[in-house]
Amino acid sequence: MADWQHHGGDCCGIRHINGFFCRVKTITLMRNASEEEKKNLLADEKKWLKINICEKISDALHDNARDDDEMYPGGLLFEVALTLTQHPIIHDAVIEVGFKEVNRFVNCNTGNTIVVYHFFVDND
Repeated sequence: MADWQHHGGDCCGIRHINGFFCRVKTITLMRNASEEEKKNLLADEKKWLKINICEKISDALHDNARDDDEMYPGGLLFEVALTLTQHPIIHDAVIEVGFKEVNRFVNCNTGNTIVVYHFFVDND
């Protein structure tokens, strides 16, 4: 299940959403599924991911509403960073919720290509 946290030292107002994993139930069911069943399982997983991402944004906005209005009068920026090796339905779910791809780079520690997405919520 995804979660959110303050980005770095909480000086910039970015909320980082992380912890994107396919549910164990889905992975288990995929092992013996037909192609049609796999397609349906992945559609259900994407729907669950989108709901989970929206809940985390809502949680972050609710938990910090008073402080954020004073500290970050322009609004809040939510960020998701994914590797290209993470399942495409995670990338699709992030885009369908409203995140925009803002950067791609190679992580020098791992060699993985990282895709960074942002979603801005105005305080108005």
